[in-house]
Amino acid sequence: MNSTFSLKHKANTATQGFSLIEMVMVIAIIAIMCAVAIPFFGGFIENRDLKTAAGVVASDFYQTKQNAIASNSLWTITFNVAGNSYTIAQLDSNGIPVSQSTNSPGSIKSTILIDPASPPNFMGTPLVVTFSPRGTVNSGSLQLVNSRTSTATVTISITGRTYVNYTALK
Repeated sequence: MNSTFSLKHKANTATQGFSLIEMVMVIAIIAIMCAVAIPFFGGFIENRDLKTAAGVVASDFYQTKQNAIASNSLWTITFNVAGNSYTIAQLDSNGIPVSQSTNSPGSIKSTILIDPASPPNFMGTPLVVTFSPRGTVNSGSLQLVNSRTSTATVTISITGRTYVNYTALK
């Protein structure tokens, strides 16, 4: 009898995961990428906070205009550059504040300031924006600055329309 056998041994070539060296290499690459990205991320957050603060100021302008129209009375926003704050007030017929509230761009982040190098400048009284019952306002602008010296300029037109322009530094 002539019988031939063929013994075939299958080698187990399939792997069941990653080797330790492969995992260490991936973690090292991720660590390098994070080390490069973190400084840029910090600047992104600072500029985002500046945009948020400028949006809050612009929103306060809009809300104060709406309050003046709804209450048929004068409203003002008075800026205190040294105190990095502003006060919103409703005035009675004699020009005396009836109600008021104080806000600050620094409430978003303490490094955001009303720019002392470029203080608020509004027609008539430079540090005061006056909203009439018709919705008109003395036009002007306010500049905010953050610790990276990026700026946000909030401008209000005589019709009460508010614009925000950003100059973000990296």
